Amino acid sequence: MEYTKETTDRFLNLYRQLETIRDFDQGLYSYYKKKYYEQFDEYRQIRNYLSHEEYGGGYPVAVSSLVCDDLERILCQMRKTCYDIATKKVVTYTYSDPLAKALNNFANHGVTYVPIVENKRVKGIVTAGKLLLILSKAKKKPIDPNSQLGEHKDYFALDNHSKRFIFMGRREPMAFAERNFSDLIDSKRVGLIIVTENGEEDEAMLGVISIYDVVKEDEKTENRKNQ
Repeated sequence: MEYTKETTDRFLNLYRQLETIRDFDQGLYSYYKKKYYEQFDEYRQIRNYLSHEEYGGGYPVAVSSLVCDDLERILCQMRKTCYDIATKKVVTYTYSDPLAKALNNFANHGVTYVPIVENKRVKGIVTAGKLLLILSKAKKKPIDPNSQLGEHKDYFALDNHSKRFIFMGRREPMAFAERNFSDLIDSKRVGLIIVTENGEEDEAMLGVISIYDVVKEDEKTENRKNQ
């Protein structure tokens, strides 16, 4: 840990970057200010003290390198986009795939949500709950396991689930994806975020974000802090 003029210069430069983000995107800044309230308040007080006090033409105090490292980690988080944290190699189905394929994958691998993709566009989501519902119907009317997923497409429609499946643009801040997982709308939470160029449903899928992708990013930040 260092306390030098250089570390203080570094802090002021980092704080100016934080102010730029605040001026450019108040929503993003507010989200992180709430998430890291104590740190933001501390940074503000340090910056104000350095700006309003004079001591022989220099800084009245020196800021530690640990404070700089901490602020830099938060700035790194603030700059990350949906595409940065999205899973790019995604298991997908098409409507021509057999129902048996989905049943076997869920039974053997425990995948939670699998997009149905046609021409690179997401047309539906296969979930364990919907597969169980189809199997329950089979007790009354036998279902051919080799039937195509397309024969059951009403079950997999994007708006026919107990969770919400939403689209976000690749350049949108990671923080907004994280916030969406916390929001409860019409008694539904987000199950999966589908990343496209501009967040439009009719655009090609570039990746997906699950709550686990968000958690992993927080864990990475915490691990870097403890190194």
